[in-house]
Amino acid sequence: AGGAVDWPPPRFGLGFELREQGQSPILWVGGEYGLQTLDLDMQIFRRYNGANQKLPYENITVVAPPRFFQEHSEPSALWVGTTMGLTLRQGAGGSSGSSAWRYLNGPRYLPGVDGTIQQLAVLRGEAGCGGCSTDCSVPRTPSVLVLTSEGLATIAVECWTLEDKAKLFEDLVNPRHDRYGLVGSCGLATCNDLDTYVLKDSDNDGLWTSIYTSSQVLKAATLAKESTNEDAPSANFNASISQVQEHFAALKKLFDVTGMTGSMARSYGLYGDEPLGPVSGDTNKRAWYNSTTYPGWIWKGDTSSDEVCGHMFIYAMIAALVPDSISDSTPTQVVFYEALSPIRSQAIQLIDDFNAELLNNGLTLIDPGLGEPTTWGRWDPATLNDNRVYSDERGTNSVQLLSFLRNAAVVTKNSTYDDAADQVKELYGYGLNARNAKITTPGDINFSDDELLLLPYFAHLVLTDNAPLQDLDMVCSFSRTWMEGVAGERSTLWATMHYVIDQALKRTMHDLSDDDETKEELLNQWLFCGGSTLVDAFDGSLVEVQPSENELGQHQDTGDILSDEKVALW
Repeated sequence: AGGAVDWPPPRFGLGFELREQGQSPILWVGGEYGLQTLDLDMQIFRRYNGANQKLPYENITVVAPPRFFQEHSEPSALWVGTTMGLTLRQGAGGSSGSSAWRYLNGPRYLPGVDGTIQQLAVLRGEAGCGGCSTDCSVPRTPSVLVLTSEGLATIAVECWTLEDKAKLFEDLVNPRHDRYGLVGSCGLATCNDLDTYVLKDSDNDGLWTSIYTSSQVLKAATLAKESTNEDAPSANFNASISQVQEHFAALKKLFDVTGMTGSMARSYGLYGDEPLGPVSGDTNKRAWYNSTTYPGWIWKGDTSSDEVCGHMFIYAMIAALVPDSISDSTPTQVVFYEALSPIRSQAIQLIDDFNAELLNNGLTLIDPGLGEPTTWGRWDPATLNDNRVYSDERGTNSVQLLSFLRNAAVVTKNSTYDDAADQVKELYGYGLNARNAKITTPGDINFSDDELLLLPYFAHLVLTDNAPLQDLDMVCSFSRTWMEGVAGERSTLWATMHYVIDQALKRTMHDLSDDDETKEELLNQWLFCGGSTLVDAFDGSLVEVQPSENELGQHQDTGDILSDEKVALW
């Protein structure tokens, strides 16, 4: 006790690292309380644990130390097995202290549910990205064999382009996540058997469909912009156009199926579909109603602000990226315009319909089934400024409303919406509310607020002409929200959107910090697997559990483990 190496541990994990010429060899020692390294020349120990070096879990069973590759000036990865999963540190040598740990546990990576690592074996041969040139920026990471009590797994780090990665996700959508044109989650009748998928509705079908459709609009717009007069529209471009057309039709149907102009459903389906929630007349507001405009179809009510943010985001993107006229264009650009111009007109009409009804109904979203405001579709001053129950939404919904109205004013050329935005700022302090978005009680960190803010920020600060100059409060809000809240989550999607917003503001009027490095890093780490797996909570510095409970009675993690590796975010 109190010595350089923890003693007596239940086991030792030992590994020997032969380093670059001129550097001391290192002995890695893993035990119950973390990792130690021994510099064999200097006889100096150094400790790696959760408190100091963010080691995810400290009960070490086996260590596979870094290997130095002569053709590269950096060591390879450090693999560490524990009693609760596997950890990886890329480009981490014995004296390094800055590389980030990755935590790999659960059925996503390991066989079975027992996370105890019994043995590790680093595979010989070329490490890392395989086939790339020696100046590739991907850390040199050899594959590793992992033995647990329930089987053997091989974990490899490969180099993919972002285009390859995007195609993988696009191929997952159809048919496994495409339900009547809506993009959403699915269940598996048999665990890990993707062929047994079961399509189902969710409360946020419109939101997920909007985000996916925006990726296809961006893809088609990029391919059109990069095309030449010699290029015929590619199959990749044509596929993205078809995706936009299919999923936009589903988004528009969410409005049409309710029979009320400007009010969208959460989801829809055919009568008799299973599984569905409560039917009309149930005490639960999130009920299903028979459509009066589409006989045989049903729709889900009590639409939330999440759905609205998704709809307004994709429509603003279509209005901004699809030109209202073309001249001197390439063949691909002509197809882009001709295919999406009708959709652009419909998107602008949907923006106009929603915002007009919002103003007519006192800045609330009316549920067509009940004829009263939905639970979370509220942007009115009485609710946001005076109702304690909605205090967490005060800043968030103020950001949303300003974004909705400013974009509506631009795309419809109707100054009524600008006047309404000015009024809520001057009379009800929505500008100041926006500055303080994402400021919540310490025990209640609502991660869905990230989406509820980043989509409106993007629509307002990137897709809406002159909006940053009109609403400096929004620029302040965006910067503060990122630095004090969202950045710590290390989310791939939010980091990428922050980078784009940051660049847009630099072109207009505001100089924010460059986020290119973080964006590239997180895109590299975006998971291939989209399935949800359950992993027990663990004792380590990457998970910092709030002592107080949130509104759902849960203790939340506030640590800096990558959000892509977390089980779930609320």
